[in-house]
Amino acid sequence: MKEIKLYQCEICGRQYKLSADAKACEKYHQRAVEILDMRFTPWNHMQSSPYPHTINVKMEDGKVITFRG
Repeated sequence: MKEIKLYQCEICGRQYKLSADAKACEKYHQRAVEILDMRFTPWNHMQSSPYPHTINVKMEDGKVITFRG
């Protein structure tokens, strides 16, 4: 039997043979630091949903990203 040791990025879950690669993967990811805005459809609209259709998020690097649902 052979033991295999892997390192895993704690953000995306990808596994690497080298710890340096897993650390580089973790540093690469930008995390959200703040939700700036959420847009909803009115409840009586034909395509209404209780969830936001767009969310603006401020990331660690200061960039604002819009996610659409």
